[in-house]
Amino acid sequence: MKRFIKKIHMLGIGGAGMCPLAEVLQAHGHKVTGSDKINSVATARLESMGIRVQYNHDVDLVRNADLLVYSSAVRENNPERVYAREHGIPCIRRAELLGDLMRAHFTVCISGTHGKTTTTSLVGTILNDASLRPTVLVGGVVRSAESHAFVGTSNIMVAEADEYDRSFLAMYPSIAIITNIEADHLDCYSSLDDIKDAFVKFSERIPFYGAVIACKDDTGVREILPRINSTVITYSVNGDADYVAKDISFVNGHGVFTVVKHGVELGTIDLNIPGKHNVLNSLAAIVVALEIGVDFKTIALSLKQFQGVKRRFEVIGVEKKVTVIDDYAHHPGEIRATLDAARTSGYNNIIAVFQPHLYTRTRDFINEFAESLGKADIVYIADIYKAREEPIPGINSEAISDRIKASGHKYVYHIPDKAEIIPEVVSNVKENDCVVIMGAGDIWEIAPTILEQLKNG
Repeated sequence: MKRFIKKIHMLGIGGAGMCPLAEVLQAHGHKVTGSDKINSVATARLESMGIRVQYNHDVDLVRNADLLVYSSAVRENNPERVYAREHGIPCIRRAELLGDLMRAHFTVCISGTHGKTTTTSLVGTILNDASLRPTVLVGGVVRSAESHAFVGTSNIMVAEADEYDRSFLAMYPSIAIITNIEADHLDCYSSLDDIKDAFVKFSERIPFYGAVIACKDDTGVREILPRINSTVITYSVNGDADYVAKDISFVNGHGVFTVVKHGVELGTIDLNIPGKHNVLNSLAAIVVALEIGVDFKTIALSLKQFQGVKRRFEVIGVEKKVTVIDDYAHHPGEIRATLDAARTSGYNNIIAVFQPHLYTRTRDFINEFAESLGKADIVYIADIYKAREEPIPGINSEAISDRIKASGHKYVYHIPDKAEIIPEVVSNVKENDCVVIMGAGDIWEIAPTILEQLKNG
């Protein structure tokens, strides 16, 4: 592709899937340009790398492009897509381009409803620390690198494989991790069974020399295992798997556990991020690294030093002995895991601040959102971040708060404007409390102001 395609224009270049791809393409010598609706931290980083980004749909940058790449969120009537089609400029989905890049690599794909970004970062970090020099594409900013991507020199690639819009069916995994399978993206899938069928099809893309690394603790994953014809290696925290994490404890926000392979203890891991869900995420990464040939000592040291991913249980700061954490959690299962991680970290009260993401997701999981958020001691819910959608009558944040209150929870507040949540949080927190800000929209923006007001209060 490099020989014939020089100039690549990317629509939605600041998105979580597009940004790392842009970095990799630029590093490989392509002239990358892009457009996005929002001037963000991600686009600013791309611009600092010499990638020109425009914040409108002007076709100026498309005119000279050899290829136009678009994400699933970009519609067919987008002016830049229309121009490209009318002028014979090839157009390709992001997932298809990523799949083409995978053909030239031994690729580890990380799939699942939750945990993809953290697990991808863990796998990439371990392999990099083992001097295997992989190319890594992450849907979040890896804190140690301050980047969405590592550009390596070996033939190993590590990348997220997103099930949204069935994108992962365009990819070519050598090894595929499946972390979990739950109902989500029901705007693209008809049912949970439809999602499971897609994961089975994804597993069929693995070559004879590859393997599926599957979480046996997850019901959805367990149910598809009999349908997978590839080699399957299982992992678990509950036993009865090829790899098991046992003797799990949480000390000062760290997960400490022993890794067992086929009944033989390999050693102890001191994981530098909290939560039982991250024990599972790290165990998946450990399995990949061991199967590739990385020694256990290197893996253990890498995980002890792992700094995490931005917006994944990221400690933004501590003021007046109140900790403020930001997390990307936007699905009931993710909220549950994030709040459980906060509980295991030894805080007094957990204050959840949540901004729902998408009207369809809120509609499809309204009861599950109420159940998960009810685990917090105090709950503040902002209005829905609509993203790519139009409002759905009767679907709103207040409906979630009403359901939580109906369960008997006394401290639940629907505050439409996220800015108005700030003084409420500041006036109600106490020493050794933890404020957990969650959502895939722009709710993260209030974290610094909460800390500032705590400091000055």
